[in-house]
Amino acid sequence: MLFSFEGKSQGTLEFNQVKFLTNVATGTGPQTCCSASTVVLTVPAGKVWKIESSSLKKTSNTSPGFIQGFNTGEGISINDMVLYRATTSTETGIAEKPVWLPAGSYNWLVHHDNVVNYTYTGALSIIEFNIVP
Repeated sequence: MLFSFEGKSQGTLEFNQVKFLTNVATGTGPQTCCSASTVVLTVPAGKVWKIESSSLKKTSNTSPGFIQGFNTGEGISINDMVLYRATTSTETGIAEKPVWLPAGSYNWLVHHDNVVNYTYTGALSIIEFNIVP
């Protein structure tokens, strides 16, 4: 008995570069609630991004060098996909990885609840691959 199978591949991934991106949101008072700093990420055609890690840091603008604990609801998302969302003030800002993004545009949001003189820095560590047919 002889079997034949024909399949099509979507392409091979070839390493292109490493990217480290930041998104900074600064509050200067008065208190605002439930807003976000948005950066548009664009994965070029013929590429795919692998998000290896993400982090969120909250620092005081009035006490330089002081790192503040998180409030519930503060976090990072891409479109509607949450990468990190604080549920307590002791969380460190690390989420499950990796996350793969195909070619296209994405809204990267740093969510900050109760901003009063804080700077929020969201960071993504990304590996970009070429899709080789």
